[in-house]
Parts: sequence; structure tokens; C-alpha cells
Amino acid sequence: MASAEAAPVSPDEALSAFSPTLGRTGVALAVSGGADSLSLLHLWADARASAPQLPRAVVLTVDHGLRAEAAAEADFVAGVATARGLAHRTLTWEGPKPAANLQAEARTARRRLLLAAAADLGLDTLILAHHADDQAETFLSRLARGSGVVGLAAMAKARLDGGVLVLRPFLDWPKARLEATIEAHGETWIEDP
Repeated sequence: MASAEAAPVSPDEALSAFSPTLGRTGVALAVSGGADSLSLLHLWADARASAPQLPRAVVLTVDHGLRAEAAAEADFVAGVATARGLAHRTLTWEGPKPAANLQAEARTARRRLLLAAAADLGLDTLILAHHADDQAETFLSRLARGSGVVGLAAMAKARLDGGVLVLRPFLDWPKARLEATIEAHGETWIEDP
């Protein structure tokens, strides 16, 4: 029997996690193809099937143009989204890439692209699949950089960013539960190098 730390997320847990979207006009789901974001896609599709009052959703995948495999990974996500009855759009980071601080610049570009696409599509909510392991990693990374008290604050479950409500409903769940959720759906995921 699987431990609670590695049990798939239940439909009731997912519906509860997505309850802040009730009454919103539409949701953008940020899905890269990793276990955490693919579980977001599947859990949303399952939740909406049982609770059609949840708003419409569009799956967004960012191709940073940094790896040759990225386009195929976006196509993989598009196929999963289509199979689950969800619209999909690939967003591409155009132009030259910086030689320094590439990870930070890529995060900034991803945020900008996701928020702009949500606004263009008339979606007032963006859901990110950050989980408890990400929360701990963020804290340790900020601590190692010498952040002060404010900088050590945890990622918020909900915040407004440019008029879009950004939700992180998985922050209480470890990555192992999201991987178990994907496995329960009979799917595989992409390991981001």
C-alpha cells in the first residue's frame, strides 16, 4: 500500500484545490510536460468532467528555444491536452538569448509569455504546478543567496500579477504524489534536463 506521501491526488482533493477558480472567466494551465504539470492537466480535466461549473481552460506550453527537443515536448503536451479535451497553445520565446543569467531570464520570459497569453485569450487565472518540493527548494536557494526575511517568504498559493490571478494549488503536496497521479493515469512524463 502506498504511503500518503506517494498516494495519487484524489478527485476530491483536486476539486478542492481548484475551488478558487469558481466564478473566474477562464484558466490558463501552464504545462511543460513534467510530472507536476502533467498532473495539473489531468487533474483539471478530471475535475471539470465532474464539476462543469469550473471555468474553461487552455493549456499553455512555453518553448524557450534553448533545446532542440523542446518543440517535440510541446507537441507531446498538445497531444495529451487534445486527448483530454483541452485546447492547447505553444508559446515561443523569440529573439536572442542572454549569455548570462539564462535560467533567471528564461523564468522571466516564461512568466511574461504565460501572462500575456492568458490576457490575449481572455483568461483571468493562471495555474502553476509548483509543489511542496519546489517550495523547499526555493527557500533553500534564497537562503543560500543570503536573502533577508522578506526574501525567504514562501511562494504564495494565490497572488495577482498584472490583473491575472496566479494560483499554485499544489504547494501542500510533494512531487511524489504528483508522479503517482500521472502513473495512475497510465501516462509518462518528460524529465527536464
